[in-house]
Amino acid sequence: MNAVTPRERVIQLVTELGVARNRDFKRAGIHTQYVGEACNAGLIERVGRGTYALSGHIKTPQQRIAEACKRVPQGVVCLFSALWFHGLVEKEPEAIWMAIDRKAREPRVDSVPIEFVLFSGDAMTQGVVNLRVGGVPVRVYSPMKTVAACFKYADKIGTDIGPKALAAAIRGNQYNRQKLLRFAEICRVKRAVAAAENARKQPEPDRPTKEAEMVPLPARVWDREVLQEQVWTQPIRQLAKKYGVSDVAIHKHCKKMGIKLPGRGYWAKLTLKLHAQPGLCLHHNHQQEIPWTNPALPFDKPLPPFNPTSLATKTEQRRSHPQRRHRNRKRIGHSRPNPCLEPSTLDRTRLPSALRSPV
Repeated sequence: MNAVTPRERVIQLVTELGVARNRDFKRAGIHTQYVGEACNAGLIERVGRGTYALSGHIKTPQQRIAEACKRVPQGVVCLFSALWFHGLVEKEPEAIWMAIDRKAREPRVDSVPIEFVLFSGDAMTQGVVNLRVGGVPVRVYSPMKTVAACFKYADKIGTDIGPKALAAAIRGNQYNRQKLLRFAEICRVKRAVAAAENARKQPEPDRPTKEAEMVPLPARVWDREVLQEQVWTQPIRQLAKKYGVSDVAIHKHCKKMGIKLPGRGYWAKLTLKLHAQPGLCLHHNHQQEIPWTNPALPFDKPLPPFNPTSLATKTEQRRSHPQRRHRNRKRIGHSRPNPCLEPSTLDRTRLPSALRSPV
């Protein structure tokens, strides 16, 4: 029985994996020296940094995606590359779009151009489909997750890509509304996806002619005097709804025009001045005299006599208790008055002796 040579083991591993890395050879127990010898002999070729494939292999688009997944095993094919992989777009993207974790370090790949997009949380882990392309494990987002991600990253790839991807998924029988809304909620674009669905259900209006498109639309002009009068007659939130903009936009326009805005609490104070007189409580009925009645006593019986002691506070009642007075008298050393110190018997000449006399 002939033993398998190291070069043959290298060729078998590369044929099995499609694209092999140095770590794959180390796991199989193949020294890198034999990898270099097989590469110099023309049995395999180096397609990238630390990546090898069989000599003479043709880089198909699927092979490019597999090679990118081999270089970035923790990444997921997303956006344009995922749309092309599922057949939702016809043109192949120049670079491979891959999603990586927001906290991960961006890997260095020189063999295949890769465009990295940062994902995090459930938006990174949900909707991943595990496949194999040429023996290489490929992780790619599902069609509905890809459509939701296109709405999420509309600022990066364009606002028209999401609706187009949704329309292509519907035409290609890959549309699942339940999954789409679930992924849209994860990506926090549920309103945008629902608006795109409603726009597809409505009939398309007649397209304007070229002459109509050439007519310039009237520009919105902000009049300083009118705007200053409006911001002082109604709250800015109500004014923003009237103009169809946000309250922040109103603030910015007022700042550019030098319009002073009402301070905090202005409208609350204005409401109080309009609905209440100064000096009166809001819940008062503005009567000068209010009759007092006690529901516990009938009208035919007179009121009980006034007892001033009943109005004494608890502190006064505690102070007036005889035991407390006796205890306080002992504490301060209270004694009987000295007859020598009475005003009638006090002699100024005997004052020092009187003060020293015992009780």
